[in-house]
Amino acid sequence: MIRRQAYQDNQQASIHIHLPRQHHIDHKTDLSLFDKIEYKTVGEATNNQCRANITLADQATEAIILQRVGPTSYAKRLKANQSALRGKLLYNAYLSKKDPEWMIQQHSSSKHQLKITKRKVVEHHLGIWHSQAKAWLDFTKETTNHRYKQEALDLLAWAKQHMELVLIKSAKETIHPNFDHNLKTRAKGQRWLASIFGKKSIGLLHPFSTTLAFFSDFAGGIHLDQQDCIPSFLFNFGDSAWVELPEYSVKVLLKPLEMPILNSRTFYHRTRPVEASLFKPGSRWAFSAFFREGIYNRETVCQIAEWRLDAIFGKAKG
Repeated sequence: MIRRQAYQDNQQASIHIHLPRQHHIDHKTDLSLFDKIEYKTVGEATNNQCRANITLADQATEAIILQRVGPTSYAKRLKANQSALRGKLLYNAYLSKKDPEWMIQQHSSSKHQLKITKRKVVEHHLGIWHSQAKAWLDFTKETTNHRYKQEALDLLAWAKQHMELVLIKSAKETIHPNFDHNLKTRAKGQRWLASIFGKKSIGLLHPFSTTLAFFSDFAGGIHLDQQDCIPSFLFNFGDSAWVELPEYSVKVLLKPLEMPILNSRTFYHRTRPVEASLFKPGSRWAFSAFFREGIYNRETVCQIAEWRLDAIFGKAKG
């Protein structure tokens, strides 16, 4: 009882921290220079016993940069841990069905190629994608590929349940009002998707996200997510990680089951292992959840669910 109450008291506490900007980053900045700077740890108690939820804000603009939240009770933590164990099994099942493992057939090539992002990490995108060039809107091929579609759908269903458990049933009251307002306005994008794909298809997705990116280990590159709405989410499992904010020269410790809610569109960020020399590859896995801006703005595209149109009108004969 004492342990449960102490945990709940710690997690319901919240620390609001204003950060002065130390560096300015633009497209000409050499990002490798940020490997050499010293990052100050924020949000940790000196006695290492109390790890309250934290909110980081830009000192000049008051814009919210990041929130770190965790389960608000010991019982909710146990439920989140049980969910995470089930998610890992489904994630492994999804990966094992890919042949060869973690490889996707590219339509532009006859060879199998790794789908590696600019941050040099293999990501598996599930859900609906609105392309940056606003030319394409549909479920990702990693969701609909016939070899592992069932595993993808099972993983999507689990992610929706986990997001509901963590965001709505546990952390909802801790989400900053600015972020909370933005999340509520995503309903219009969901209704637009339902008018295109149908309510059953949209039911696969949590209302707060259109797309999930599953990955193992770390996406170590400093980056922005400029095509995503504010905020996005990162669900961390298996091992602790640092979330670094290079413009502010600070880092936030993220333990398993803790989640950063972040303005990844505006503020540069990356994740790193807590102790790189001791990190065991494969021990950490995670998924990010985000809402594509093109869907939020209901921007028309050149190609919307071509397979659906073909089913109605038949393929055009050349």
